[in-house]
Amino acid sequence: MPQGVFAITEQRDGVFRKISFETVSEGRRIADGLGADLCTVVVGSGIEGIAGELGKYGPDKILVADDPALADYTTSAYTNVIADLIQSTDPAVIIIGASAQGKDLSARLAARLDAGLAMDCTAVKLDDGKLICTRPMFGGKIFADVEFDSAIQIVGIRPNVMDIAENPKECAIEKPAVQVGDVKTTVVEKSMDTGDKIELTEADIVVSGGRGTAGEFGAIEQLADAFGGAVGASRSAVDEGWRPHCM
Repeated sequence: MPQGVFAITEQRDGVFRKISFETVSEGRRIADGLGADLCTVVVGSGIEGIAGELGKYGPDKILVADDPALADYTTSAYTNVIADLIQSTDPAVIIIGASAQGKDLSARLAARLDAGLAMDCTAVKLDDGKLICTRPMFGGKIFADVEFDSAIQIVGIRPNVMDIAENPKECAIEKPAVQVGDVKTTVVEKSMDTGDKIELTEADIVVSGGRGTAGEFGAIEQLADAFGGAVGASRSAVDEGWRPHCM
């Protein structure tokens, strides 16, 4: 019978994304509520040295899936490797970030593992040992509490919502052999130009403008710079085709 909690982290070029710390922290909280162990995984190439950073957020075990074929994210390679590790540890609950990568990966894992999936969760609670996930629906107009009826439960948490809680403890770091398997896609080139702007999903402060700006985001951008934050835009502004220069 599946038991335990499994947290999937996300790194880019050897640096953990903020959602990773939220994922492990939330995994620790849920594991404590279930009286279970927390296992977390780091996937990439040349990332063994950063794995220890996760120790202060309370995992019982850290798995390092390190292989040159995992240097760049591809759905097939990451699904093959992580699905194998999940099946070997047999967790009941899987926590993953609802980032662009996390949404792509979690859907494939759910299909591969025959697991239930609650995406973009803003709150997770335990009720008599059962997970209750709160998630927005219809563009955030309502919030629904959902339960699982599957043996394996995948919870995708919305970035910048869950608390990051340090809970240092002794944990084992293991580097299992990985089988990347048959992968039909490869990353040919990456082009990223973020300048010195803070990425929206990593920001603690967001200054947002809406339809009232009539597309003029200069003042919004200046205010965001003054606060050391990121610039956002409302759905109505984006629907009108208006975007801040730094988005």
